[in-house]
Amino acid sequence: MSKTTISASATALPSRRLILAAAPAAAILAPLHVAAVEESHLTTLIERHKAACAAFDDASGFDDKVPENDPRFPVFGEQHAALFEAEAAALDELCAYRPKTIEEVRQRGDYLVVWTRTCLLTPKQESALLASHAS
Repeated sequence: MSKTTISASATALPSRRLILAAAPAAAILAPLHVAAVEESHLTTLIERHKAACAAFDDASGFDDKVPENDPRFPVFGEQHAALFEAEAAALDELCAYRPKTIEEVRQRGDYLVVWTRTCLLTPKQESALLASHAS
């Protein structure tokens, strides 16, 4: 038989003090995790809009440097109209998304500021964007 004794205060199990201290920390950190998961949804919406814009630009041969009155300006057909509608739908969804954190407000705002340098929001998209900030 071994002469080694095991103390009754062994730390194999968490102490009562540790459990009581962890509960408030978990309550504080849980909403932060939820916000991080929701933030990825906003990123998905932005990426979806970027992809729709790229598909439209690629199919149309669109070049930002060609003025509208230039004869080289692309003529759009049914395929282009469908791609334009897909881009508009992605932008509608992005404008209607209700931000969960101030960081999401900034992220969406930064993206839309850059995007609106070359394109305009429709009145419907502007209304949805404003309504998404209402509490």
